[in-house]
Amino acid sequence: MPRKGKDIFDKNHITISQINGDIRIPVIQNNSYTIDVRRFSFRERSGFSIENIAMFAHIGKQSIDIKNFKIQMAGSSIEPADMHISFNNLKRSPAELAGIPLNFKLKNSKLTLSDFKAFVPAMEQLDTPLFLSCDIEADSITAIDIKNITIHSDDLDINLSGAIDNLNNADSITASFSPIRLSASAVNLAKQLGAAGVIPSKTVSLITKLRHINLDGTLNYANKKAQFDGSVTTQFGTLKTDGTASVAKTHKYFSGRLSSKRLKNRRINGKREFAREHSVRHRNANGFQRQ
Repeated sequence: MPRKGKDIFDKNHITISQINGDIRIPVIQNNSYTIDVRRFSFRERSGFSIENIAMFAHIGKQSIDIKNFKIQMAGSSIEPADMHISFNNLKRSPAELAGIPLNFKLKNSKLTLSDFKAFVPAMEQLDTPLFLSCDIEADSITAIDIKNITIHSDDLDINLSGAIDNLNNADSITASFSPIRLSASAVNLAKQLGAAGVIPSKTVSLITKLRHINLDGTLNYANKKAQFDGSVTTQFGTLKTDGTASVAKTHKYFSGRLSSKRLKNRRINGKREFAREHSVRHRNANGFQRQ
């Protein structure tokens, strides 16, 4: 069922309740503060809740150190590595602070996407725990260098690295991921995406027949278009593709070329015959149009 009204997070109407905490500040000086958050929990009106936040932080005149940072949610346990942030002066303007280099690392933290359904309603059905590790650097809040992100579960493995730029302007965001690799059970992947409403039921049925999917290639995003160049391997063999995806108002557009040596002059289920190479265009969510 779609989430409505108070079940969706509204940044203009934030209501926090059920606040519990044990926060100690053993050091307070002109340019030095120590904050020991032993326990802090809350619930927002949308249903988003944090069961516990804990950390030990020291704020100095030219640096911030954060240690033992832990976030506990209903299905998630996130533990960033210790962080050290340096700057010239804590009292600098927000614009200057936005340019401070940052480094963020996670090692095998558990993440359940349904914990964030208040922000993205489609995540409500994505209740399979994922284990996440990452190493990310940012020269500023507008540019991110992703050294590595790995995500795995019982039937899913994702590995990627790349960069994202122009985050301060949604219309100008660019991204490049090379490599991007995925290995997944097609049955479970289709089930999860279908339950979340990401793909229609006909596509769920099609993907399920692939049994297992291995994806390996590069992904680039610019001008609100995503381009994937690489290969997709299933029980039917390996497909080479250079597909492009874009969104315009309520329609989704997919186009690209597919080629496969194995599918040349072969039949699937004795009914459909594939050529060695062909082009397809997806004009909307209901089907493909050959070119």
